[in-house]
Amino acid sequence: MTGNGTSTHCPVSAGRGAPEGRRTGLSLEAVSRLHHGTPAIADSVHRATAEFALGRLHCVVGGAGDGSATLLSLVAGYESPDAGTIRLDCGPIAPAGSAGPDPRRIGVVLPTATLLAHLTVAENLTLAAQLAGYAGQGQTAMAAAIAAKVGLDSGSLARLPGQLSLLEQRLACLARATAGDPAVILGGVLADDLDQPDTDCLFAALTDLARRDGRAVIVMTTSPAIARRADEVWFMRNGVLLPATM
Repeated sequence: MTGNGTSTHCPVSAGRGAPEGRRTGLSLEAVSRLHHGTPAIADSVHRATAEFALGRLHCVVGGAGDGSATLLSLVAGYESPDAGTIRLDCGPIAPAGSAGPDPRRIGVVLPTATLLAHLTVAENLTLAAQLAGYAGQGQTAMAAAIAAKVGLDSGSLARLPGQLSLLEQRLACLARATAGDPAVILGGVLADDLDQPDTDCLFAALTDLARRDGRAVIVMTTSPAIARRADEVWFMRNGVLLPATM
């Protein structure tokens, strides 16, 4: 049950659809980005090297100034690294300053509400699909199919973003990120301000997108406890990306 009294279905991961073997959805090779300023705002990344597999849910744990926000910006293509290489399964990411992330290759979910406030949820989802080049079916069916991927209740589709609970907003943003059917989903700090039931629901959706659909899903968090829900965990410490043994 969401905060405004409406019901949101929480999907149960079935472990279907993950690719056989271990295929890399996203790889970083000695990626660096230096920001100048005080340690609290510098948020630099130093020679980050990692592989994020398809069919897995990954969490990156970091705090303010540790580099996790910059790492997200680099992978999304909002910034370009000073050194190193970032590759998706199908090739390198576009440089910063281009048209932005290709929604058919990587879906980006930011922690703040990024839905267009004057459009209904359905209109937001169909617009995202159309921008990604998918416009073959009716708008109502298209929006319902996208929402179903993350367990967003169909009753939310006719509402404006401001009429949604915080969980429903996050699920709607997550659904929009899948509209182009990308192999990689990249999320900011999505769950740290949710209560336990809503966190469970959000992570059920994230897990399904990874294990059921065979995507590499990567989300940021400041909470090691939240990160334990993931298949693989990484820590950002003073700009250095380190693997964790769970």
